[in-house]
Amino acid sequence: MRLTVEENPETIKRYGHLRPAPLWGSVRCGVRCLGTSRSCTLEKGHRGPHAAHGLFKRVLAVWDAGFPVRKSEDIAVGVVERDAFAEGGAVTAWKAFRNVVPDMETGIYLTFFVAFVGFVIYWLLLILGVPL
Repeated sequence: MRLTVEENPETIKRYGHLRPAPLWGSVRCGVRCLGTSRSCTLEKGHRGPHAAHGLFKRVLAVWDAGFPVRKSEDIAVGVVERDAFAEGGAVTAWKAFRNVVPDMETGIYLTFFVAFVGFVIYWLLLILGVPL
């Protein structure tokens, strides 16, 4: 079984009661969903199906089995990719951003948030009369 919010928006609402593991003090399951870039956000050792959550703890995908949890070799490859970010370039920056942000919806919200903070700081400096 594999349900995603894009393919089965009505069916996935039945799993809305599932809550992700807390960010602090717990370990997430991390099992990958086949065919997507999502991974399980429930606590490690949970019972029942795996679930991936998005913004505001919304369930985005539910599935039974998938890829195993990332191993230390995979994590080392991620470190190499982050070091490549220091080299610069728009394509390299985009790839690093996609590795950090779990899904496109979160990336869009994060981009809008950063733009909004910059806009607020700019207007505060204008109001206070600080020369730019």
